Amino acid sequence: MTLIKFKYLRKKYLKLLKLLKVKNFNSSLIYASEYNKIGCKYIIIKNYFMAYICFKKCVEYCPYASIYWSNIGYAIRFFKNYERREDIQRIATQSLDKSIEIEPTNIISLHNRSFLELIINNYESALFYCNKALEINNFNFKTYYNRGVIYIHYKKYDLAIQDLIKSINFYKLYFNSYKKLIKAILLKAQTALNKAVKVRRPLGG
Repeated sequence: MTLIKFKYLRKKYLKLLKLLKVKNFNSSLIYASEYNKIGCKYIIIKNYFMAYICFKKCVEYCPYASIYWSNIGYAIRFFKNYERREDIQRIATQSLDKSIEIEPTNIISLHNRSFLELIINNYESALFYCNKALEINNFNFKTYYNRGVIYIHYKKYDLAIQDLIKSINFYKLYFNSYKKLIKAILLKAQTALNKAVKVRRPLGG
């Protein structure tokens, strides 16, 4: 089924390339919209490279649309070339920053920006983008999940538990939230136990 979809999308992609050569067909917005539709379908079948190519075409024809820059940042997140991980991170970051510059309230870009900072353990910046996204829309379960992970790192277990419970309440099938919630609860209990042991330990050890 995936191969059939791939062939179908490739056919549409090549047809669009031919269409762009027609002189009377000169609307940049239409070009960008068509490439975006194909790129989104490539995302569905997890062909992130072709999605990236399509979204790059979008910004060539319509560079002032925040969503197209956001889509580039999203697609490139899934690239598996670990030898060029820094380059991939840089391009994704630049694309999402451009998206946010054009539309500061783009919660998808803010969320993905927090994710990029989180995977390189830049927790302060990740928390900043999480908070910005949740100020605009406080119903995004993945942003609550990301912030919960950040609070675990900072050993703020009560805050982590609150956010992870919110993540679960908004989407009960995201099992990573359950895993991190259990981790936060266990770490909180372990911290309390360690403090109790220290209080009861007699002077002199």
